[in-house]
Amino acid sequence: MLNLSAKEYIEQGNGVITLCGSTRFRDEAHQAMLLLTLENWGVHLCGLWLNSVHKDLMLTTEQIAKVKDLHFQKILDSDAIIIVAPGGYVGDSTKEEKQFAKFRGKPVYYFDGQTFGGCNLVRSLPNRFSDYSLITPWRDRYQEIAKS
Repeated sequence: MLNLSAKEYIEQGNGVITLCGSTRFRDEAHQAMLLLTLENWGVHLCGLWLNSVHKDLMLTTEQIAKVKDLHFQKILDSDAIIIVAPGGYVGDSTKEEKQFAKFRGKPVYYFDGQTFGGCNLVRSLPNRFSDYSLITPWRDRYQEIAKS
C-alpha cells in the first residue's frame, strides 16, 4: 500500500476523477477540472448546477433522482473523487457521495478552491492514459485525410 498525498496522487497517476461538492462551488469545480486536466486526468463533473447556473430549472423528482444516480455511476467509473469544499463546507449529498466512494475503495481528496489536500492509502497509482498507440495512428491518418 502507498500512502499518497493529493499532490503525489495527481502528479504521479493518471485516470479519471469525479468532482463532488455543493453545486454552489461551480467556479472552484471548474478550476479543479482545469488543474486536473493539465495533469492528464479525465474529470467527471455534476450534470446540473442547481445552486447556481441551473437554479431556475423546473425539474421533476424523477429527473433529479436520475441525475443523482448518474453522479454515483461517475464515482464508480472513477479512480478517485475530489471533494470541492471551499471553507471546508461539505453538505449532506456530498457526505453520502464520500461514503459511497470509500465503500467502493476509492481514494477521497479535497480541493479548497486553490490547492488539493488529503492523504490516502492506495494499492497502486492509476495509469489509464499512458498508451496512445490507438490515438497517434488515427491523428496521422486524419492529417492525410484533411490534406486531400
